[in-house]
Amino acid sequence: MRNHPTPPASACVGRASELERALGHLGEADFLALTGPPGIGKSTLLMALLQAQSTHTSVVLDLTAFQQPHDALLAIMAALDIPLPPQGPPPEEDALHASIAQALSARAATLLALDNAEHLLQVVNALHAAMRKEGAKAALVVASRRVPEGAKNISLPPLDPESHPEELLAFFMAHLPPHARVDPKDPGTREALLASAALLEGVPLALALAAARLDLFKPEQLQRMLQNERSRHATLSPLHTALRWSWELLDAPQQEVLMRCSISHDGFAMEDLERALADHLDPLSGLQELARHSLAHIEDLGETFRGRLLESVRAFALQESRRDPVAHQARQSTHARSLSARCARIHEVALGLYWRSEINPLLRERANLEAAFEHACAHLMAEEPLCALSLSFGLHLFYRRRADVRAMERVARAFEEACCAHEVSFTGDHEAARLLIFTKIQGTKWVVKESDELYQDAMESAASPTWKLVARVASCHHLIQASPDEAAEEIEATVEFARDVGDVLHLIEMLILRASTLTHQRHMSQALATLSEAVELATQHDSTRQLGRAKLYEGFALQHMREHSRAEEKLLEAARIFRGLGDLLSLSHTLHVIAWYSVDASRMELAQQALDELLEIAHTHSLHWIKGMAQFLSGLVHLDEQRFALALVSLERAIYHLSVQGVDRVAAGALLYKSMAQELVGEPQAAWATFEQGLELAQGVSAPMARAQYLGAHASWLARKGELEQAQARLDEAAQIHEQLPEDHLIPAMLQLYQCHVDLRRYEDAKGASKARKTQKLLDDIITRLSLLLAPQTPGALPALKSGIEARMAWMMLERRLPDEILQRFDTGRLDPNAESLLVDTRSRAFRPPGAFAWVDMSRRETPFRLLEALLTHRQNHPGDPIGPDLLFEQVWPDETIQFEAAQNRLYVTLSALRKEGMKQVILNVEGGYLISDEVRLIEV
Repeated sequence: MRNHPTPPASACVGRASELERALGHLGEADFLALTGPPGIGKSTLLMALLQAQSTHTSVVLDLTAFQQPHDALLAIMAALDIPLPPQGPPPEEDALHASIAQALSARAATLLALDNAEHLLQVVNALHAAMRKEGAKAALVVASRRVPEGAKNISLPPLDPESHPEELLAFFMAHLPPHARVDPKDPGTREALLASAALLEGVPLALALAAARLDLFKPEQLQRMLQNERSRHATLSPLHTALRWSWELLDAPQQEVLMRCSISHDGFAMEDLERALADHLDPLSGLQELARHSLAHIEDLGETFRGRLLESVRAFALQESRRDPVAHQARQSTHARSLSARCARIHEVALGLYWRSEINPLLRERANLEAAFEHACAHLMAEEPLCALSLSFGLHLFYRRRADVRAMERVARAFEEACCAHEVSFTGDHEAARLLIFTKIQGTKWVVKESDELYQDAMESAASPTWKLVARVASCHHLIQASPDEAAEEIEATVEFARDVGDVLHLIEMLILRASTLTHQRHMSQALATLSEAVELATQHDSTRQLGRAKLYEGFALQHMREHSRAEEKLLEAARIFRGLGDLLSLSHTLHVIAWYSVDASRMELAQQALDELLEIAHTHSLHWIKGMAQFLSGLVHLDEQRFALALVSLERAIYHLSVQGVDRVAAGALLYKSMAQELVGEPQAAWATFEQGLELAQGVSAPMARAQYLGAHASWLARKGELEQAQARLDEAAQIHEQLPEDHLIPAMLQLYQCHVDLRRYEDAKGASKARKTQKLLDDIITRLSLLLAPQTPGALPALKSGIEARMAWMMLERRLPDEILQRFDTGRLDPNAESLLVDTRSRAFRPPGAFAWVDMSRRETPFRLLEALLTHRQNHPGDPIGPDLLFEQVWPDETIQFEAAQNRLYVTLSALRKEGMKQVILNVEGGYLISDEVRLIEV
């Protein structure tokens, strides 16, 4: 948000009534216009109004330099600190109107002031309509030569010497030069000043120009000179007459200073002015002289000063400059070279990495950069081609900060066309830098193939080690987005290259990239070691933003290792750093990770806190893609709580916001979860249609873990449709991906869970075909898989079904479809999730030995199962007492006569068969017979 310039103390002289009316209207209306002809004091009164009012936070923007509505709207968004989405096509004008209005509606009372808006009244009217629609608690104040539709208008009249002579005399006195001696009480002086005001028809700017000369002329002389000027230029307006007269009173060096200042569109930085006036002995004294004569203003910006011409003065001086085309072109060239020097220095310092902070000094220079760039491209051969190249860098960084891809591409294409037209080419580092601009544009538009080729060309063109490193770092950023697997090798090589070059800042960046790749590959311990080095370097070199990013990735890695307290600590540290920097996008991303991690870890309170802050940022700054992510995560919270109707509402809103902004990866996830929610509320057809939409978006996802999860989910849906071969193929493909993720423990459990979906359909098919043995085996396989899913795969880890929202959702979908016989046996198994008990299903003739998750099917082995039942019955009736061999034989083989030795042998063989199935430590041979160990817990189905 840019501070508006402080008006001079004389700003309200003669305009007290208009200021009072404007302040009164602010309390009544939300749309106010200050109108009048050039030089009437609209801008001055506007600044005074902003200073005087105390009910609104004010933001001001001069629209003089913006000719296209789209550019003006983007500038308004920048003034209000509303970032554009990082992905997707540039928003249309209607979307920009809505974004601005929504941002204003979310804030406390804000006053948006637009100066010199007469050529963009369609923008002003549309913006006000959008503000009304959104119910924004904001006021729109416009200074314009024409009245906007629906505005409460205050038309500024000239200062009238007849009706308000005292106000007019006060105006003269307020604009006197410091050493002028004028007595307004003297009758002759009074009469001369009022007569001069009448000659200038009370136009305030004309009066200020005349008053500024009262240190050289007596009031009577001033009157005669103005009378002569009006006679000589009878067809000119009073303002133009005063400007012409003031111009002719300047000496040649002062006129030159004014003409050079007029080349700047929206004011000028002092360092630019010093370069533009380097051939003057004292350029700043020239500006001070113009300010003393009311031809220029010097704005106090706190740490620095900035010069500015009123638009009427600038237009006049620009017209005078154009009288000599050769000299005018020379002034434009000087202006272009001055700005190009700043751009070159910024680009050299930033080197593509720290451009966000380095570009700040150029944020007021858009119009000047555009004009200088246009001039440099049109005169590419007369100027040094590097001047145009540097200006293209500056504009690229300026529009990149606004995420305005369309403007970035326009600048790049204009420069390329100019180079082709004049057959200009670059080599070495300059060519590498030029190519990197194009790669960033193509990468933002996600044109992968073209980006790959441009990155290769940039790396080959770079001559110095520094620019070779810059090109390689940029290429690694591209590769990690396009193909993380392919990026790993290049990242490792670039880390070592950065060490060799000794570039610490780029080394930190590459270490963070390496850690990101290792995290996606599930090499968590290596990722954390890499991030520790990045944190140490960032701390030593006071690189705060990189420190925040390293902390963020540390938390991300620890999250996947299920080290909840450490992950939470790192993520919250990263959020604090980004809050301190005012980095909204990084803070939003961090809050997004915190919320996602918290949902997965069932930390719903922390998740809700992160979501509340995320939604507040999104609402205040009208960030639709962040709003979409927040709604997505809200949907996951509702899903976890099994509030499916609320989840569907949140997910539908998320899909809308994310799809409009082109954030496809997150939109794909939202669609997949929406399909699960639809399935759970009994809408299978709608669920399948939604899932197919999400799967189509998910095809471009490159992270191995995400690919494996999407393949598993797809297998589940295919299985429910009966396409079992295709479903199994998807699971096999996911299993191959998992082989590259040795440190991951969730994915195997997820694949087991989705295999249950496939096996369940096979079980149903086999059951329908009355294939008893196959059906029983599938039943046991399903029970075994489900039992494994309930057991932690590493000591101290959470059970797999509680280790992620997707796993919990997939489990809910499966559980609702399980037949009674599976549910009955599995519910029994859940009483002993660590497989420490003996489970027996007497109806199905199966058991699960202690220490095992697989069930043993005894449906076709009736005799061994009768022996087990006999031992279990004896334990229940006579706990702790063994059963003798004779009695045991009689219970297993009743009414059968057999010799003693043969009976003992048969009993021994049958007991051995049971022991081989996992009952060796359960069936004990003690003095007096056999018994089931008392240490074994028994659970019967």
